[in-house]
Amino acid sequence: MPIAPTLSTGLKGSDSTNPTLSTGDAKLGATLTGVTAGHAIIVVTNAFKFSTASGDLVTGVTIGGSAATLAVRRAESNSGTSHRTETCIWYALNQTSGNKAIAIAVNGPLSINWHGDSWAIATSSALDQTASSWEQGADGTVSVGATSTLAQAVELAIAVATDRYQWGWNSGYADPGNPPSGYTALSGQCADNVNKVGFQSAYKETSSTAGVDASWAPAQTGGDVTAVIATFKISTVQRRLKVLAGTAMNGKTGITLHAWAGNPKDSVAQEWAGLSAEASGGILYSTGTEPPAAWTTGAIVNAIAYQPSGTKQGTGYVQAIVEEF
Repeated sequence: MPIAPTLSTGLKGSDSTNPTLSTGDAKLGATLTGVTAGHAIIVVTNAFKFSTASGDLVTGVTIGGSAATLAVRRAESNSGTSHRTETCIWYALNQTSGNKAIAIAVNGPLSINWHGDSWAIATSSALDQTASSWEQGADGTVSVGATSTLAQAVELAIAVATDRYQWGWNSGYADPGNPPSGYTALSGQCADNVNKVGFQSAYKETSSTAGVDASWAPAQTGGDVTAVIATFKISTVQRRLKVLAGTAMNGKTGITLHAWAGNPKDSVAQEWAGLSAEASGGILYSTGTEPPAAWTTGAIVNAIAYQPSGTKQGTGYVQAIVEEF
C-alpha cells in the first residue's frame, strides 16, 4: 500500500484575524493525538517577513518537548520589495506512542503557515536527499531541481513551494490546488497578499533510486518562489532474488541456487545454499547474502536451482528478478 500520512495537524498559522505571529502565539502550536510508536513527525513551515535582513525566520521547532531536526531550509530576500520568504522541512524520528505537541519558534512578528504530519518511515537515519531552489519573478514552471541519487528505491518524498505574492496552483486558485505530476497534495493555500503565505506541499512514494524533483506549472507572473524537497527512507530495505523456479520445486528444502547477471560462460556465478522454496507458486527466494550491488533493483538475471539431496529436483536455466523487500 502506498505511503500516506497517519495523522495531520491540518493547515495552521496566519489568517485574516492574526496576519502576523510571534513565538508563543497559539497558532504556532498544535497537538497530534495518538501518535503510533516508531512513527516520525515531519513539519513543513512557510514564512514571510517584510525584511531583507539575514537570519532565519523560523528559529526552531519542538515536537513532544524535544528539538526537531532541520532537513532543509531555503530563504531568499528580494531587495526590490524588501521582503524575505522561507520554506523549511523539519523532522523527528521514532516517536514514542501518545500525544505530541508541536511548537514553532519564529523571528517574529511575521506571517507563517505550517502543518505537521506523522509517517511510518525508518526509525533511524531516515533522511536521505534534499534539494532547494529560488526563482525571482517566476513565470511558468517552477521546479525544485533534482536531488542526488537515492539510497534506496522506496522512499517518501515531500516537496514544498512557497510564494508570498501571486501564486495560482496550476492556473487555479483552489487551496491547495493541483500538486506536481506524480504527487499527492498534502496541504496548502493561495496567497491573499495580506494575511496568508501562499504555499503548497505534496508527497509521493518513490519507486527507483533516480534523483527526484517536483515541478509546479504554471506559476503566475512575478512570483518569487522558494522550493524545497526532502526524501526519507521508508524502512530498511533489503534486496534478494525472486526466482521463477517452477512448481516442481514447491516445498522443497536444501536447495542451492546459482545466478549470473550476464552470460554464464562469461562470468562467475553467485551462489546461495540451503534455500527453501515456497509451498506453492513455483517461487524461490535467495536469503542471507544480498545480490551484488551492480545487480540493480528490477534487473533480470539467469539462474539455476537444484536440490543436491532428497528428491534431487532441478530447474535448468530460469529467470530471476532482483527485488527489494
